[in-house]
Formats: sequence, structure tokens, C-alpha cells
Amino acid sequence: VPPAIGRRLGALQRGAGVDLLLGVRPGAITVDPDQVAVTLPDGAAVVADLLVVAVGSAPDTGLAERLALRVDDGILVDERYRSSAEDVYAIGDCARVPNPIEGGTYRAENWSAAQDQGTAVAQVLLGGAPAPTVPWGWSNQFGAVLQFAGWPAADDALEVDGTVEAAEGGTFVARCSRDGALVGAVAMGRPKELRAVRGELAEKITGARVP
Repeated sequence: VPPAIGRRLGALQRGAGVDLLLGVRPGAITVDPDQVAVTLPDGAAVVADLLVVAVGSAPDTGLAERLALRVDDGILVDERYRSSAEDVYAIGDCARVPNPIEGGTYRAENWSAAQDQGTAVAQVLLGGAPAPTVPWGWSNQFGAVLQFAGWPAADDALEVDGTVEAAEGGTFVARCSRDGALVGAVAMGRPKELRAVRGELAEKITGARVP
């Protein structure tokens, strides 16, 4: 997310008692029967009852590779979710689909994408054109609901309705633009406005399609 929204999320976490150590490379991990300790660069250690390591995920493309499908950090598909093999389609976390707004491809790692892409593939199999799919999702954090739609990124220009300032609290919807064009939105407590941006992006995709 853009830095201003990241700062708002950081303040939300700290306000709930979370100690954020950013830009710190953990060192040795020691596991005892009753606790786990992580050594920090300055020699101090963080001690806890439980350690959770979250290092990202990778698509399981083993079957696709055995079928000789085109793979590049996911199964490459076209705008109708067709793979490089006839009558083989791919959707969800493992699929790398065309980005209809900026070009290139992307993978959407959330269940809502798999659901929307599944509907689109069904439309294709029935002989129709797939409805445009716009990534969207949310995160519940300490009583606040953060939502996103489209393809927001850290370096986007923001048009904010409300405030993202942590000291002021409240809700907001931030429209994200890149090179002067709308690419997505991030919102907190503003689901109606977030849905409107998602619909605007879907219309933009439809309008850009060549019949």
C-alpha cells in the first residue's frame, strides 16, 4: 500500500499493543521447551511462547509443468483464462492472468479472485465473453476493516476522501492513480465507496475491450 496508508496501519497495530520492528533482520532462533527466542542484530533477543514465520508463498505449478504448459511464477493464461494447451484453463492463486488496466500479468492470491475467475471461465465455456474481474479483498485488524480493489501499489498518487492520518482516526477511501490513470483503491470503513471504485474499474476494462 502507499506509505501514508502503511503508517495508518502501523499506528493501528501499535495502538493495539503490537511492537513492530521494521527493517530488522532476525538472527539465530533458539527453541526451548517453554519458549522461543530470536536474536536481533544489536545482540538483544525477542522472547515469546510462539513464533510464526511468514515468508510468502509460491504457486504449485508442478502438474502444469508436467503437462508442458507455459509457466512463469504461475500458469500463464489469456484474457479468457486459457492456458497454452487447448481446453486447459487455470484460475486462482496459481494463474498468472493479463492485467487489463496496465498490461503485463499478475497473480491474485485471495479466494475472491478464484471465485470471480471461476464465474468468468463458466461464461467462456458457455460461449460468452467473460465478465471483467477486478481483484478485491479485505483484512480485519483490531476492529478496523481495510479493503482494497484493483492494483494499488506503494508509489501511487492518492486522492483521499476522509483522512488517513492516524492521529485523527476516522474512515477513508483513497483512490490510487498511476501515470494519471485510476488503478485501484484502498479504504477503511468505507465499503460502499470501495465497491464504486471496483465498478468503475470494471467499466474501464469493458470499455477498453476490442469487440
